Amino acid sequence: MAKSSSVGIYCVSMFSVGCAKLLIETGFNVKCFFDKQYLLDVIIDDMKFPVNNSSNDSISNLNLDYIIVVNRSRDVCLEILNDIKGKCHETKNLLTIHMESLASN
Repeated sequence: MAKSSSVGIYCVSMFSVGCAKLLIETGFNVKCFFDKQYLLDVIIDDMKFPVNNSSNDSISNLNLDYIIVVNRSRDVCLEILNDIKGKCHETKNLLTIHMESLASN
């Protein structure tokens, strides 16, 4: 990923917020979060990031370079990717970050 790329992060959790913070610190332009249920804006270091309900067509209007999908399960990541692919015509790349539950190790 090139620095200064515009990034949307799918799934709001402590892990996805931490991921966003790391991306911001390294120079990426995090534009927003997506979540089917979470409606509150995310605040990171006094900056507000809107959370869009991914069930509408807001994804396709953001001209994102990347959407990063964050979830604990690889299967859920793949399911979300399939859902997003039909909605984001302008997004060039979809990346997944999944953390398997520590209990399964």
